[in-house]
Amino acid sequence: MFDIDLLLHSRLQNPKSPISCPVEIHTFCNTTPGEGFGGTSLPKQIPSPSPWPGCVSLAEYEFVDTIQLMSLPTDDISFLESEGCFSLPPRHLLDEFIRQYFARVHPLVPVIDEADFWRLYRTGASHNRIVSLFVLQSMLFASSSFISNATLKQCGFSNRKDARRKLYNRAKLLYELGAEPNCHAKSQGAVLLTHYTSADDPCCGSLWVSRAIKNATRIDNQQCSLPTTNLISMKKRLWWSILLRDRSLCIGLRRRPQVTSVTSHGWCGWLTTEDFVDEMHHSEVYSFENKVQLIVALEQQCELAVLVTDLTSLVFTHPRASRHPTSMADFEKITSQIKYIKESLRNWQSPPLAMDTLTSECHDAFSTLNHLTHMYYQ
Repeated sequence: MFDIDLLLHSRLQNPKSPISCPVEIHTFCNTTPGEGFGGTSLPKQIPSPSPWPGCVSLAEYEFVDTIQLMSLPTDDISFLESEGCFSLPPRHLLDEFIRQYFARVHPLVPVIDEADFWRLYRTGASHNRIVSLFVLQSMLFASSSFISNATLKQCGFSNRKDARRKLYNRAKLLYELGAEPNCHAKSQGAVLLTHYTSADDPCCGSLWVSRAIKNATRIDNQQCSLPTTNLISMKKRLWWSILLRDRSLCIGLRRRPQVTSVTSHGWCGWLTTEDFVDEMHHSEVYSFENKVQLIVALEQQCELAVLVTDLTSLVFTHPRASRHPTSMADFEKITSQIKYIKESLRNWQSPPLAMDTLTSECHDAFSTLNHLTHMYYQ
């Protein structure tokens, strides 16, 4: 088993020098290239059958992008394979992961086009669209909290904690070794990885927010196969998801927010139901009516996140910020700002939503959204 720090150090010191590796590098098969969903093209080579118990090789799934592996050094490919990064649950178990993702995680951070994903997942890669391996592994990690213990054990994990740690590590390695070059895909996956918590690395959530922001700002510099109208909606959904995760982390960890203004970083306006039209009609987990309820609840959380932007920036100052005496003019400015923040929060209220029309599964997702919103408000 490799040490990741030694591997990265070796690549920096001598990128052309191979590293001894116990995992055999396997031959790959040719297919037609095309542009991908998050990724950029179809695979020319497929890793060998997975050595991980309870899993299958990603070669079993046509909708997963693997062409980016061609640009990696062979020792990096072998290391990723040895860590299970190319291992995925068999289809009947993967179905549970994907369903739980769109039922429990997606309503909170809608960075994925659900309708587009289901089409690819059911029919395979088509029309030059394909799913990023990094994004998929991030989705598996994010949904693992809601997967039954029986399913997790069938996938080779000893318990839920073991599953989250290993799935997080797989996605993390794919990112850090450059297996995904597409900025949109990297930002999508980074948002999902902000949900990882560890006593050994309490700052990891904030690190993934930084990575999500960095890649989101570079999206316009890369070509994209999405139609212009869809791209605008997906960028809006991505940026609002980043803002929500940033607010959650800065309030929970009492840290200064990284997104300090909703007018920066190329914002495209408020989220509306028009940004979710396709998946409102083609979701495989929620009805149209339930989808509308969830989107309205998300919009309310976005409104509150904007209101607390100035508050978190004011309260959670950087620990290295200078402590020079405040002038009277600055003091009056801060006092005025505090009054404005208090008045804005006093005027904000979440309108009641009809709960009797929600399915039990939707009720759980809605309750999570609603409780998070009011917890932030309190």
